Amino acid sequence: MDNVILFWEVVATARETKQNLACLMLDFEKAYDRVQWSFVEEVIKVIELPWEWRCAAQALYRNDSSKVLIAGRKGA
Repeated sequence: MDNVILFWEVVATARETKQNLACLMLDFEKAYDRVQWSFVEEVIKVIELPWEWRCAAQALYRNDSSKVLIAGRKGA
């Protein structure tokens, strides 16, 4: 449920600031040990996401903890 609330907060902030929004939500809690990074990377290449997105996904997947900037502030 936390992800749903976070999603709507991000959408509201994007609307208030009139910024374009792209949202990629990954649930690593259940899939973290089951999905190989090489597979995720190939999928990202096949759907032709920009290099920056691939780097961001890699940082989230390979690090123990990550923080995301939302409207210039670090997320929890």
